[in-house]
Amino acid sequence: MNQLGLFRTFIAVVELGSFTAAARHLGKTKSIVSKQVAQLEVLLNICLFNRTTRAIHITEQGSHVYQHALVIIEQVDSLFQLNPTGNDSLTGRLRISAPHTFAETTLMATLPSFMKLHPKLKIELVLNDHYVDLIAAGFDLAFRIGRLDDSNLIARKIGLCQQMLVASPAFIDRHAPIEKLSQLADLPCVVDTNRREGSKWALLINGHTEQVRVNAQLEVNSAAAAAMAAASGIGIALLPDFAAAPFLESDTLTVVLPQYQSPLLGIYAIYPHRDYLTKKVTALLEHLA
Repeated sequence: MNQLGLFRTFIAVVELGSFTAAARHLGKTKSIVSKQVAQLEVLLNICLFNRTTRAIHITEQGSHVYQHALVIIEQVDSLFQLNPTGNDSLTGRLRISAPHTFAETTLMATLPSFMKLHPKLKIELVLNDHYVDLIAAGFDLAFRIGRLDDSNLIARKIGLCQQMLVASPAFIDRHAPIEKLSQLADLPCVVDTNRREGSKWALLINGHTEQVRVNAQLEVNSAAAAAMAAASGIGIALLPDFAAAPFLESDTLTVVLPQYQSPLLGIYAIYPHRDYLTKKVTALLEHLA
């Protein structure tokens, strides 16, 4: 029995979400994939998936096996890649989850240079503005911004971002003078609903926190869309610096109430808890840092 082959099939099912997709990816029939997963369950004497007529869901024990299987396969593949030239190019697949605007404005500015260093590595970048279950969805790594929930995942801070109040010059001219945060309760605002605080904005001034529930003229679930809406003159937006930067540089957005500051937000790389990271994740984290 090819035990490594069973583990590779199991990993494919976890990462692709179904026996059918895994079979297509591996060039096998669905029945063979199902049989190999069943063989692995017998071999390990555990249930890896809860199966229904419509879907499969990895079990808690299956998630544990998945994490260890990834490391085992990585080590085995590394042995076959050893060569005297010292070539450290990575191979295999790296699946990443990231917020839309952060990925489009920031991550994609550095990811291509990493891929040039490792041309044999295949990367799948999935953009999600909602939290995903890394293990159940088969992600090696995710990027998140701001406050983190307690979990069994590991977080590594890779940077910081600042939020800022912005509006178009024309909007500011129409509504001047804008002098206090409390005015935002009556002025049109653009709210990025991905922010957990929603339309309740809190900023610092002279060491004290002021809060206001803003007048949400437009709600969107994208920082980039909020920036474009603010630049068109719809209202004031509270944006992360990476979303506002292109518009500030082109003078289509201007900072409003600069005397108010937002707390710095951490930008984190999140990954499953393992005894040690796979080489692919470690290399990407070092490159980004």
